[in-house]
Amino acid sequence: MAIPKTKLRPPNLRQPIVPRPRLTKSFADRRPLTIVSAPAGSGKTTLALEWLASSKTKVAWLSLDSDDNDPIRFINGLIAALQTAGVKLRAPSGQREVKNILTEVINQFENKEAVTLVLDDYHLISEESIHAAVEYLLEHIPPALQLVIVTRETPPLPLARLRARDQLREFHLDELRFTAEETRQFLNQIMGLKLSIQQVNSIVEHTQGWIAGLQMTGLSLQSDASQPIPNPSERQFITEYFLSEVFDHQPKEVQTFLLNTSILEKFSAAQCKSVFAGNVNKMLAHLEKANLFISAVDKWHQYHPLFREFLQSKLKITFPERVKDLHEKSYRWLEQNGFTAEAIPHAFAVADDESAARLIATLAPDYLKRGELVTLRRWLDRLPESTIWHFPRLCLTQIWLLLDSNMQKEAQAYFDRLGNYLEKSMKSEFLILRAVHAAMTHQPEEALKFVRRAQRTKEANDPFLQTYVTFGLGAAQKMALQLFPAEQSFRNSLALAESDGNSFIALSALANLVDVLYLRGQLTDSEHACREALRKFSEHIPEASDWYWTLARIAYQRNQLDAALDFANRAIDLCIETHQRTIQARVLLQRAQIHHSLGSRDKAQADLDAADTLTRVLQDNNVLRSIVRQRIYFAIRDGDLDSAHKWYATLTEYGETPYPFYSSLAKGRLLLAEENFKDAGMEFASTLKHLDQVDLAILRMETLIGHGICLNATGQKSKAMKVLEAAMNLSMAGGVIRPLVEAQEQVLGILSGTSRNKLARMLNHAAGNGRQVEIGERSGLKNANLTRREREILQLLGMGLSNQELAERLFIAEGTLKRHVANLYQKLGVHNRAQAIQHLNQSQ
Repeated sequence: MAIPKTKLRPPNLRQPIVPRPRLTKSFADRRPLTIVSAPAGSGKTTLALEWLASSKTKVAWLSLDSDDNDPIRFINGLIAALQTAGVKLRAPSGQREVKNILTEVINQFENKEAVTLVLDDYHLISEESIHAAVEYLLEHIPPALQLVIVTRETPPLPLARLRARDQLREFHLDELRFTAEETRQFLNQIMGLKLSIQQVNSIVEHTQGWIAGLQMTGLSLQSDASQPIPNPSERQFITEYFLSEVFDHQPKEVQTFLLNTSILEKFSAAQCKSVFAGNVNKMLAHLEKANLFISAVDKWHQYHPLFREFLQSKLKITFPERVKDLHEKSYRWLEQNGFTAEAIPHAFAVADDESAARLIATLAPDYLKRGELVTLRRWLDRLPESTIWHFPRLCLTQIWLLLDSNMQKEAQAYFDRLGNYLEKSMKSEFLILRAVHAAMTHQPEEALKFVRRAQRTKEANDPFLQTYVTFGLGAAQKMALQLFPAEQSFRNSLALAESDGNSFIALSALANLVDVLYLRGQLTDSEHACREALRKFSEHIPEASDWYWTLARIAYQRNQLDAALDFANRAIDLCIETHQRTIQARVLLQRAQIHHSLGSRDKAQADLDAADTLTRVLQDNNVLRSIVRQRIYFAIRDGDLDSAHKWYATLTEYGETPYPFYSSLAKGRLLLAEENFKDAGMEFASTLKHLDQVDLAILRMETLIGHGICLNATGQKSKAMKVLEAAMNLSMAGGVIRPLVEAQEQVLGILSGTSRNKLARMLNHAAGNGRQVEIGERSGLKNANLTRREREILQLLGMGLSNQELAERLFIAEGTLKRHVANLYQKLGVHNRAQAIQHLNQSQ
């Protein structure tokens, strides 16, 4: 949603005013943060305006309201304010995380001239993530920027730390109160009264220098200067008294105008005509001339919050029958004039859920695309579920939000109740949601079926829906373990989402892409995608827990155990912060493996137990199976075969669906631990047969190692060496070393000659510096001056892949591949593939 221009311009500073140099002169030295905090009517905004009027620096202004509690809306407003002030900034697109966008904004401030950013009415912000983002901005604020926060309440920011650093300037109620001299100037010079010193002192005593109280007193005395000043014992609520005095002295027509327009947060003359039948321009001119607590920005006006609250209360008490009609007229005018979001609160105000739902439904697709999920959730939470059911667009939006929160069962309830109705109304998007839901609940065949149906709909080629169709296809392919096409689908979905400005799908596609690359054993590509995602989108969004989890898995497979533990800890912290319990269980499972490999068995068991508890609450049997399998592997490594057998019996109770090779591998490992090499070899062979249909490189490598050990133990050494060399080739291609580290004694005892020496060097390197080197370094090819891509191609040539298979593996055209190969041959001084492979083997 576009930011209204009225939010980006400061209110007009009324003239004349009482000069307050005792306050404004303290602004002379710039501070990162200035807080102006006091109750309503204390002159906070006026002080800021008075200072800014004399400031020689650029001023950016953002008037906040309750809708700005959506982090995306807040940061877009902040950027728009700076741009309106003339600061040349590039607004990051396709992102959902405030801190990350702030980082990009901060980085663009280099060599910028000084600017002051004012956030007015900051007390209306309650979203914790926004407070955290402002704290982040203050921690990294560029020298050219200073922040001024105008608020009724002390903001939840690290003020004590800023005070200690002398980076904070503060104005509170005591500083803002008018002195006796300022009160005299205001009442006698500004308001034209002729009060004695005694009368002024009496007013100061009763108002305590509260500016709004002084203004109300002056307005009341203008009509009758002889009336007594009430004392606190006679009037408990001085605010209500003076407002009543001011209001009661207005002509009936003005009273009607004030009451009718009090329901409007901001209003123009055109909008006022929808709720007032008289001469609107005449009324506005009268209010401005009488200084009746009204301010203006361009053509838009607003009342002082305290005055508006009084008027609204007066309206409800005096004319309750008007309220509903006024709100209805307001939201009709706002909707007809393109202010749909502003119309929604008026519909809610009169409990017109149908109208509110209709308005929300028109905005939902764009809000979903931009990732403004907080606002969508807040609106939908206010609607009865029965109302949502009458609007197909809201039903689909609610399902997207539920799936985004991993609430698959709640989403299923919508499918069960409204499936036929939604499919008839919005077929293509509904089918995609069914596909994503089926993928998330581990029903790959169902997911693919829904995607194929969606692709056949006439709406499938619409750019908006094409993004979702492509993402749904990737999700279905991933769960079906069609990982290569899934990778392509997620890449396509990411490109479409970025082109269409759909940050919601962009983030989801990227989170799935890094996981697919890892599962395929492409650790380098997966790592690059993770780091690019963190650079582009930030580490403070829910999806970042996926990326840190994947970085932990990558580091573990490279035998970088300390780094793996750091990444896992960061992922768990993020899961806790963002309530990502499903991912948290998976990260705990990974951290258990890391702890066990580091020799911390108690910590490993504690993590498994924690993951188990979380997963049982979530009722996710797929993750529970993974936890039980890990318990089997830990028991085997610890030599506790009795426990391993018990856990395997538990595993069989969960069944093999949907991925039988995991259970088969567990059985093979248990048989191998019992030295039942024949049956274990048969089980590993069965696992490999299953894996021939999928591209799970790491799992295949683990199975090949077990199978090679069994073959050697049954007298088939030649076959065993070939199988183990195939595992080593997978290791070299993807940078995966951990399975070989765990089985190194057995595998080194089987291999001989060049193969054994090659493995020894790989293991020594993994143990020596804790990181997996690039292929060229590991192969001794650095002197050939090969690019990373050329080194990767050379390694894959050694695996015997065809040009077409190489191109598919590297996601490049076959013609591009041939150019790379030609450059590779020239640098190596060879003329064909056989000579290149010979060069590779000699260098290893």
